[in-house]
Amino acid sequence: NKTKKNYETLINDLTDIMKHKIKYKNLIHRLQLYVKYEIDIDEIEKKIVRNFNEKINEINLEENTIYQMQLTFTNLQKSIMPFYPPLSFIKSFKSAFNGEPIKLTVQQDTDEFLSILCDKLEKEAKIFENENFLENSFKGKVTNEIVSLEKDYPYYSQTEENFYSITLDIKNHKNLEEALDAYVKGEILEGENKYFVEKYKKKISINKRNSLKKIGNQIIIHLKRFEFDFYTFQNNKLNDYLKFPMKLNLKKWTRAYLRINEVSEENNIEEEKENLDDNKMEYELTGILIHNGSSLQSGHYYSLIKTEDDK
Repeated sequence: NKTKKNYETLINDLTDIMKHKIKYKNLIHRLQLYVKYEIDIDEIEKKIVRNFNEKINEINLEENTIYQMQLTFTNLQKSIMPFYPPLSFIKSFKSAFNGEPIKLTVQQDTDEFLSILCDKLEKEAKIFENENFLENSFKGKVTNEIVSLEKDYPYYSQTEENFYSITLDIKNHKNLEEALDAYVKGEILEGENKYFVEKYKKKISINKRNSLKKIGNQIIIHLKRFEFDFYTFQNNKLNDYLKFPMKLNLKKWTRAYLRINEVSEENNIEEEKENLDDNKMEYELTGILIHNGSSLQSGHYYSLIKTEDDK
């Protein structure tokens, strides 16, 4: 009948939710049994609402950053007001050190704030068993590599780190591509600074560098606009001009691209080539965050954002 068909649609919707790592497997299984044996639909709906409410009741919404962030973005997108004061969000975002709300009068580092915010969002999402919901959106993996420069002594080792943004040095670089080249170029250790390899019982010349192993659907690039001065013990702002494109293909700065022609007995070229799909490496600029001020301790941030109608 029509009611039963509508509920089968609901099961399909819940299955889609489950695919996005919200674990309602038991709930979906029960619903499938209810449809099969035509048990009272009203009772099922009550159980769904009750199950959801139990989760919500465990949350203090005033102190829940996920909820307050949703509230902020909803008002920014849907409100007829020309602005929205995110006071509730600010109150919910408390310091991990003393449990106090962040101080609005103290200048904060945006990249550090982003990292803390993402960690906090994933932690709060655990109540819905979905703490990895940022995994495909923003989180990536950077590989810290040691690569042999000597053909007679092939060697490769790596460690991995998660990141929410890529931090690039901009000093003496005229565009974003040059800054990315410097990011993966690394440091050459040779001569007296050669790297000792236990396998060969000797020191060899190596390149110690970073490369991108995994990139999310969105990529955030942090430009290092502040440099610490060891003479004045202050952070000076770098106002160097840096040109950046509207579209960027990150393939040439990935681990897979860099490894194809390098010396290593562990290098599987075919496997690396599979990770070089251009469609997954092409990114389009959608927003810019700008600091207006002369120092790290002062100034204002404002942003330019590409809207849904591409303006």
